[in-house]
Amino acid sequence: MGKGVEDVEHMMKVMVQRNPDDEFIRPDSATINGLVELAMSLNDPYLAERYIALGLKSGILPNASTFILQMNYRVDAGDLTGANVAYQALQSEEVQNDEDLPAINKYIRALCSAKSVNYDLITSITSDLDERHKRMEAETVSALTTMYLYREEIDEMVDLLKSEERRVG
Repeated sequence: MGKGVEDVEHMMKVMVQRNPDDEFIRPDSATINGLVELAMSLNDPYLAERYIALGLKSGILPNASTFILQMNYRVDAGDLTGANVAYQALQSEEVQNDEDLPAINKYIRALCSAKSVNYDLITSITSDLDERHKRMEAETVSALTTMYLYREEIDEMVDLLKSEERRVG
């Protein structure tokens, strides 16, 4: 509707004031996540951050879905440090149905293609996935394989391919 964050904040306050006893009217994490998704559809990571800040200001804490969204738009914006902050926060959340895997795979691929590859961070994230016994997307395996070849770490590449093969079979 073209409304700014301040307008959304005002609308939320008015809704709560007019319906103080109706719990279904109160904004919650789903409300904030919906606003973040809207900002993402507009390709506006700054707006997404402002909606998360609005949630915090309103006492609405981010949840696993919020951190997954945050990882995605921060990777899209090239903010790998920010994506790492969201990834670290996600580690303390309960994730249902592996909904975090696409965002984590996207993050790993971005780390592999960064100008300065943070090998230790990549290894840590892939180890976390390995401990969870989760497969990586084919594009992620390809990015990791390319990184290992570039670093001439053939043993690590073979280990990766074997572990992914075991998960498939």
